[in-house]
Amino acid sequence: MLAEDDDDLGLPEAKRANLSTGKEEEVDEVTAALMGKGNGKKAASSGTLGGVGGGGDNDEGVVGLLKNQFAAMRKEMSSLLVTNKEELAKEIVGQVTAQVAPIGAKVDALTTRQEEQAEQIKSIQAQLQGRASSDMGSAGSTRAASDSGYGFSWRFGAFSPGYIQVSGFSKKDPRVIENRDQSKITVEKARNMIVSLYAVSASRGEVFDKERTERDLTSNKFGVSRFRVYFKSGTLKDTVWEVRAEWTDAFCQKSVGLMCPNAFGPYQDQHLGWLVEPAPEDRKRISETRKATAQFHNRKTVRTANVAFESGGSERAWMYGQASAGSDRICIGDWSAKEGWKLSPAQLQLVDANLKASEWEGALNATR
Repeated sequence: MLAEDDDDLGLPEAKRANLSTGKEEEVDEVTAALMGKGNGKKAASSGTLGGVGGGGDNDEGVVGLLKNQFAAMRKEMSSLLVTNKEELAKEIVGQVTAQVAPIGAKVDALTTRQEEQAEQIKSIQAQLQGRASSDMGSAGSTRAASDSGYGFSWRFGAFSPGYIQVSGFSKKDPRVIENRDQSKITVEKARNMIVSLYAVSASRGEVFDKERTERDLTSNKFGVSRFRVYFKSGTLKDTVWEVRAEWTDAFCQKSVGLMCPNAFGPYQDQHLGWLVEPAPEDRKRISETRKATAQFHNRKTVRTANVAFESGGSERAWMYGQASAGSDRICIGDWSAKEGWKLSPAQLQLVDANLKASEWEGALNATR
């Protein structure tokens, strides 16, 4: 009997239960495909699976399943590759940027330096083409007012000055604390002098930047040891030097508005400096000539003696002494950027016999 022989079939208990109830055992998707149950199709009794024994419907089920799995795997791998590619690109860009940044900074620095050198070359070329001498002496010199043997080649060059500075209100060194108050005049007195200077050059028209001049003046709350009169942008260099000549002439002629005797003391003690704004490359030379002027007037024993200067470019200058306004000018010393001042004792004796060349030369070079 079949019922009695169930145990002899060698089937598991669960399988026998399924057979007795008519239910089939649930299988996974791959097994179902291999058994021909995928997509509701039954396996054929004959045929091959990929060249191996198996049903044709089985082939379609397995292939479809594998295609779906491969498609899912490709999609996942593609997404992973895109993500990795973006992260790798960011990392590479960051590394390259970090390495290139210092190089870019060096290139910018070299470019800036190249531009500065180009400007310096232009300045040197302009200097070689023109300015042979410059009067940066005290008010007693009238070289700026005439062409008495010195010429005006010092005017030429690429730089355009923007102001004239007036200074020298006292013989005492304003850097010394005890002398500081005595070396200044009040802002109001300086303002009155500026009004007088405008009047001297009234025929020049609207060349002065009066607003900027006033701002610069009123910024000095404790009085002034110098003041500047500014020119409007675009004013010709020749015009600035011609104005300077007009002002030095007016001072030498003792123009009332420029004397300020209550502030300065006796006229012979007034040695105003009229400084036209120097080009950057000339500032060291001009600073040295102005220092020599101040020291000369502090040390001289001949009241009428004076000095004036001739330039030989930005690194050379010669100092000329004059015993009085009517006497000849004598070269008493020279300055170079490399060696400083050198004075001639014999020549200096012809201007002021009591001035000691060695002592004064040491003082001139003490602050180099």
